[in-house]
Amino acid sequence: MQNVNTSGVGGMMKNLVGMQGNLDAVAKYLLFAIAALLPLWFLPMQIGTEFGREASFGILIIAAGVVWLLSVLTSGEIRFQHSILLWLGAALLLIWGLSTAFSVSWSTSLIFSDAISEKISTLLLGLLLMVLLGGSLRSRGDAVMFLVILVVAGGVGALFTAIQLLTDTVPWKWFADFASDKNFNVVGTMNGLMLFYSALLATAIGMIVSLKLAEWKAWIRIALYLSTALLAVCILLINYSYSWMVLAGVAIVLFGLTFRSVRETRAAMGNEARGLDWRYLFAIVLLVVSIFMYMFQPVVKQLNLPAEVSPAMKTTLNIGRAVMNEGGSNALLGSGPATFGFDWLKYKDPQVNQTVFWGVRFNQGFSWVSTLLPTVGVLGVIGIILFFAAALFTFSRAVAAKREGHDEWAALGVGPLAGFAAVVIAAFLYPANFSLVILLFLLAGALSYILSDKRHGERGGGISSMVWDFSERHVRFDSQWAVFISSLVAIFLLSLGIAGAYFELNRVRAASSAQEGVLALNGGKFDDAVLKLREALAAEPKNINYANALVQVQVQRVSNLIQRAAKGENVQAEFQQEVNSANIAIDGAIQMMPLEPNLYRTKGALYELIIPFIPGTEIISLDAYRQAIAAGPLNPAAHVDFARAGLTFADNVQLRIAQVAPQDREAVIKSRETILQEVKTVLERAAQIKPDFAAAHFLLSQAAIRLGDLKTAVQSTENAKLTAPFDIGVAFQLGLLYYQSGNLDGAQGEFERAVALNANYSNARYFLGLIYDRKGRKADAISEFEKIEALNQDNQEVKSILTNLRAGRGALENIVPPGTPPEKRKEPPVEGAGR
Repeated sequence: MQNVNTSGVGGMMKNLVGMQGNLDAVAKYLLFAIAALLPLWFLPMQIGTEFGREASFGILIIAAGVVWLLSVLTSGEIRFQHSILLWLGAALLLIWGLSTAFSVSWSTSLIFSDAISEKISTLLLGLLLMVLLGGSLRSRGDAVMFLVILVVAGGVGALFTAIQLLTDTVPWKWFADFASDKNFNVVGTMNGLMLFYSALLATAIGMIVSLKLAEWKAWIRIALYLSTALLAVCILLINYSYSWMVLAGVAIVLFGLTFRSVRETRAAMGNEARGLDWRYLFAIVLLVVSIFMYMFQPVVKQLNLPAEVSPAMKTTLNIGRAVMNEGGSNALLGSGPATFGFDWLKYKDPQVNQTVFWGVRFNQGFSWVSTLLPTVGVLGVIGIILFFAAALFTFSRAVAAKREGHDEWAALGVGPLAGFAAVVIAAFLYPANFSLVILLFLLAGALSYILSDKRHGERGGGISSMVWDFSERHVRFDSQWAVFISSLVAIFLLSLGIAGAYFELNRVRAASSAQEGVLALNGGKFDDAVLKLREALAAEPKNINYANALVQVQVQRVSNLIQRAAKGENVQAEFQQEVNSANIAIDGAIQMMPLEPNLYRTKGALYELIIPFIPGTEIISLDAYRQAIAAGPLNPAAHVDFARAGLTFADNVQLRIAQVAPQDREAVIKSRETILQEVKTVLERAAQIKPDFAAAHFLLSQAAIRLGDLKTAVQSTENAKLTAPFDIGVAFQLGLLYYQSGNLDGAQGEFERAVALNANYSNARYFLGLIYDRKGRKADAISEFEKIEALNQDNQEVKSILTNLRAGRGALENIVPPGTPPEKRKEPPVEGAGR
């Protein structure tokens, strides 16, 4: 018999064990890196802070998942923390998945939404992080180090923020020039940052009051204390009311968690003292301070921070109710994750159009939980609330339970549990952002490892054990078939992970090209802008934002070609190529996202430009604008777009009437009157949506003139004045109609009335200034246009008018002609806030 050398097999086993150990270490350090970078990292590229963090942490989480899967393949064993959270997390993923499948825009729900934290991909990253933490940490020392890294990194971030708030220095600019803004931060908004810091402060306080810090190394204790102080200082400086609500809730949680700990400590030491333990006092002081700061809001330091605006809770719930009324599917699953922006366009409160936020599209509602009602429906809201409740119950019970030999583990869980509770409270008070969502699952993962039962051996069976058992599980693949199938699954998941990492890198590359295109456009380099935006679209062909931006640049290029043609250049081939290219791009984007009104507006604008040159293009332009109105019925700007294109077509038809054969003339005249009547109807609707929308009233008077119905228009507007004497839109429209009919005294009175109702109504002041000039009141005219200039500092025409007036010339000298008289234009003379 031949001797068999087994040394090779033994060496192979040692290599496999060593490889597994190395892979476990890599996965662990990647998770440590996530903890260290979460409070500090932003991608030093001007592609959006939230997007850069999503891509960066997405790659890190996927990389940790890939390494963990390689470790599983090497060892033939999976280690994970079993709890009800796994089942509820899977249920959340199922609900989000079904909602995405039935979404009004699946691509938005999956990856392309601007509301990054609401997407299903973000939920998937969070759940993956939670599972990885439970499976990659190996000891209590690992858990302590992970939490210390997270809190200390938060302290460093808080130090940067404190320097930023107290001095003129912005530390973030050391890493990127664009981060030099006084209000820049890695989370996104200052209020969002304060809620993030509140959760980290809660974690730090929980560690201080529950652990025996005297046994720790001195530098760790000092770093923990300093970080806690810095986080508290930042929260005091910003003084965001919801942060105090969160900390008040945390104080109550800490009081409850320390109650049993204090009692058991005294019992173990034979101490029968009845006085208040310092940990009680700590929680009570935190509660009192939080309530005081919330109720009285004392100003710690006067800071000039930008205001944050979001829909009210009532508005958000009303939109949710409207979505649910669309049908059973929408009631259960909503309109789709991250699609609140579409719901807002359809169902926003009409009163919003009477505010300065009339043109703002909110992609999130009042808070994370309230936004879920319209986006993922009743099932989604129930699912997330059950997840929160089950997590708090499971973790609190594990912390409070006295387990033989595991008291230190329970004490270690107090800090992250306090932080987790803080994020849960914030979810009901504030819209989600990527940082808060990732922090929620990061703390849940840490708690799952710290608090799960580490005992091995047989456990009770049955459904109850399967659901409620909170313990570490080990699953080995011993049989040949188990090894084979698990290997196939692991390799498939590895491939998905690698593909996901490549996808994120590709998105960053595309975003970088798009940003370069925007910078080129701002610099007037249209050719370079088109080139870069085409690069971005080639890298990410399903991103409708890039397609829309590209077509907008091409619209400008078409406009430039029209100007060159007017000077006698032959640009026919170039013109046709540009229009065809733009049409392909915008049609592809519309096919991807047919509910996006901005795409239809861009397409309408493209064909509006060429209405005077190519018969039939008015059909495409007007139909595109109709679809924009249908997709966003409460946006008056889309109505005005349609009216502008309709008037262009009507004017073009008027020029061609004499050239039409006599037998066809009546039909042409009829088509002109038909479109003018539709323009009038659409503009009346726009005026109803936003009564002070100057552009709508301005074009409405233009339509009345073209219909030859100026007298009737004046009469109907005078009647409207009787029923709505304080309606600023009626005052402006009546003044404009009087102006166009030559009644300067009547026009002056109406424009003065409009200005009395709104001192910033620039278009009313514009015509009032022209009237004063025509009446010889130069000083009054100059005063009006100076006020307009203060509100519209980039308006060159206003500057030219002031130059004329100060030189004693007529206001419009050398402006009209060659320009069109203000009362005959298709847009109001002064742009800005619709006034």
